[in-house]
Amino acid sequence: MLSIARSSRLLRCSSFASNFSALNVSSSKLVVAAPFSSGGDSSSGEDKVVAVDGLNVKRYKDQYYRKAEDQSNLPTRSDKYKIARKRANILLSLVNTESLSASISSKPKVFNTPFERGDAIEVEYASSMDTKTRSITKFRGLVLGRTNKGLASSFTIRDVVLEETVERTIPLHSPLLLGVRVLEKNWIGKKRIRRAKLTYLRDRPDVEVNVSGWKGFEGDKRKKKGKKK
Repeated sequence: MLSIARSSRLLRCSSFASNFSALNVSSSKLVVAAPFSSGGDSSSGEDKVVAVDGLNVKRYKDQYYRKAEDQSNLPTRSDKYKIARKRANILLSLVNTESLSASISSKPKVFNTPFERGDAIEVEYASSMDTKTRSITKFRGLVLGRTNKGLASSFTIRDVVLEETVERTIPLHSPLLLGVRVLEKNWIGKKRIRRAKLTYLRDRPDVEVNVSGWKGFEGDKRKKKGKKK
């Protein structure tokens, strides 16, 4: 990198000090901007490069040269949303906010039912959006955790079905999710859960998450199987 002392010596040269109007020092090369001389072709839009003391000096037209202290072309506070990327981000946030409020108001059976990790719940899920041909499935599980990310919010449940462990991640704002019913609060351990997510249950015996096989939920229509007398 050229030092400032060398740059000042270059400006003090009598043969060049009267022609150059500004000096810009960069880490790679020395660039000097100057107006075209009277003998040069000012109508040409091409840039001319001349060599001075082994340096590349680029000469520009006055109309393309802007002084460092000129702040007239900088964006003001009122123009900060004129950039296309910022306008797109604002519009996208508005669309997400409206979609989020519409989803919450359209599914009271889901969002008016508070459930947390450790609860045993029953989920009502549709197979398709067609109300005439779709089938509605109900499945149960233990809530391992919830993820809150706006429209991408979801919750994960774990259960044992036909002696196989099944884990499902269900989008909370999916139109196929019709309802959620809490079977029992704090079903795991019968006490309030302090952990954020119950992922440690994946390494525990399956009997601890067998919600479908449990017949002792209050208000459950299913009865325990017993011997007929």
